[in-house]
Amino acid sequence: MILERKQFNRYTPIPGTLRVFIHNSTFGWNIRDISKGGLSFQYTPISGEKFESATIDIVGSSSDQGGLMNISCKIIYDVCILSEGQSFSGKEKRRRGLKLTKLTETQNNILDHLLAVIEKK
Repeated sequence: MILERKQFNRYTPIPGTLRVFIHNSTFGWNIRDISKGGLSFQYTPISGEKFESATIDIVGSSSDQGGLMNISCKIIYDVCILSEGQSFSGKEKRRRGLKLTKLTETQNNILDHLLAVIEKK
């Protein structure tokens, strides 16, 4: 029997409406799912770019989503994946799961609002 480790409900934003920006990266990536405790996103590694994810920003594409800045994170997993419904294209795709750590009270309030907006859609 496999035990479910997730303790928070996960929400799937509409593709392209919620992005994660890694502080040492030049690109933002679409968030696949998000919860009170963490998030996951799919990305294509960039040659020569070290992708740490210790601090991130979460930015919504609409004014009612807002954004969260300078969030401390811990990498939970980073795995190679094959894009759903596609064959291998020659570019590596990866999925990374992050645990949100040390959120301030303000960040917690903004995250609660963001999740409520996603849940309504």
